[in-house]
Amino acid sequence: MNRLHPMMRRSQWSALASLFSLIVGSSAVAQAQTNDAAPAAAPETPAQPTTAPKAKDGAANEPPNSQADEATSAANKDEAKTEEAASPTDNDSPAKAAANASPDPELTGAQEIDAAKNEQTGKEDTASADAEADADAHDEISDADFEDFLQESKLGEEGAGPTFDIYGFADFSYVQYLIPNDSPWRLLYNNKGAFSVGNLNVYFDSQITETIRSLAEIRFTYLPHGSVTELGPPSVRTPNYSSDYTRSERDVIIGGIRIERAWLQWAPHQLLKIKAGQWLTPYGIWNVDHGTPTIISVSRPFMVDEQLLPESQSGILAEGRLDLADDIALEYAAGISNGRGPIDVYFDYDANRGLSGRLKLLFTQLGELQVGVSGYTGKYTNAQTNIDLDGTTLKSVDTISLQYKEMAIAADVRWQYGGFLFQSEFALNDRKYSDEGRETSYLPNSLAPDSRRWGVYAVSGYRFDWFGVMPYAIGEFSPVPNTSIYELPREVVLVGGGLNIRPIAQVVFKLGYDQAIFPEQRPTTFDEHTVRRLQAQVAWAF
Repeated sequence: MNRLHPMMRRSQWSALASLFSLIVGSSAVAQAQTNDAAPAAAPETPAQPTTAPKAKDGAANEPPNSQADEATSAANKDEAKTEEAASPTDNDSPAKAAANASPDPELTGAQEIDAAKNEQTGKEDTASADAEADADAHDEISDADFEDFLQESKLGEEGAGPTFDIYGFADFSYVQYLIPNDSPWRLLYNNKGAFSVGNLNVYFDSQITETIRSLAEIRFTYLPHGSVTELGPPSVRTPNYSSDYTRSERDVIIGGIRIERAWLQWAPHQLLKIKAGQWLTPYGIWNVDHGTPTIISVSRPFMVDEQLLPESQSGILAEGRLDLADDIALEYAAGISNGRGPIDVYFDYDANRGLSGRLKLLFTQLGELQVGVSGYTGKYTNAQTNIDLDGTTLKSVDTISLQYKEMAIAADVRWQYGGFLFQSEFALNDRKYSDEGRETSYLPNSLAPDSRRWGVYAVSGYRFDWFGVMPYAIGEFSPVPNTSIYELPREVVLVGGGLNIRPIAQVVFKLGYDQAIFPEQRPTTFDEHTVRRLQAQVAWAF
């Protein structure tokens, strides 16, 4: 598979090698013409052929269910250059190289010229063939998930130092909600149409040793600028400006950063990889492979963003892979974390650890088929700690504002055969509140009941060779976020389709249309109002 990287590829090294060989050959011809009447002296040491340095392929993928690229990393190229410099030939000058180009002392001056030309032609043919082979390898890129599309670094030759890569993805979209001006949905969705940069995610990836790796993914965002702080009426969006002392105190927009993941991994064997830090919860397909270049539709399915299982967790995760046969493999993941909570990335209010698990089977006999099941259980607690005076002693007291236990399961399937793709995910979440932590309902003077929420989506398409065009169709059923202000629909059915166009592996153009249908259709509620949406996007990897 191909590894795309913004830095120099092997094919470029081969081209440089060809240019160097041409210079050496020209020097050989000039030297032969100068010594036309005398045979060239036999070299003491045969000349070392000039070849393009080869970087070592193969790296542990993140995530484990991705497809890898075949282009080498910049770190491996630097390593290859170091190896080449460490093995100098005796040809310290073009003249000595020209002499070594004619090792037979019986050749005449004219024969030397012919021999030098023939040898140079052979070198150019070899270098050209290497470059063409590398170029062909770079063209063999399938619909890789973004993480595989940007395969992480690995050490080159044994004993080399740490490597460090920076790469990422971004997207630019136009979204037009097709809703009337008097629709209540305008409290949430703008029907004027707007351009936006949605994601700018940067990866900092280091292979510290052969078994230790570090990865951090950072998303840069305009938020909280313009975020909805009050769901009206009127709906309030709060700007986030600050005066800039370098611009004569003029206001500038202040955005933010979001840490998507940051972990250190120890991988002593294929059967065992241990991550410590913040990691994406191993469930489904598009929670881990969340880069917009890999997502078929313009945006992820609604039920994935609903987070029926946590999107990410802070804790320890063990992963591994067992090859059962040539075309069958089993992957697993098991994790322990702070669980879900208001500030669960670094704080745990209840000391009730969250537990996660996943099993995935991969079959490659008939295309590429993966089937996975996942689970999560934990307790959510939001509390405040106060100080009370008990007689003459100060004591801390926790006041719980929200608390519930949750158990969630998920299943997924993905089958790719040639240009055909089918993918589906299912997730279910059961929530049971504690007596003291039950939240209020949207109804007056009432409390929220225990709940079961579930969602499912399916997407299918076929990618043609012509400009990488894929027509696709998508449908899903999803719960809607709870709100204590309005009685929003509790369920939504979304149907739609569009085009996904990948002219080159790094860039994807998308055009999509979908429509929301609310099954309950309760009178005098949001259910009565349909939402339609038209979207266009370009997403790219760098």
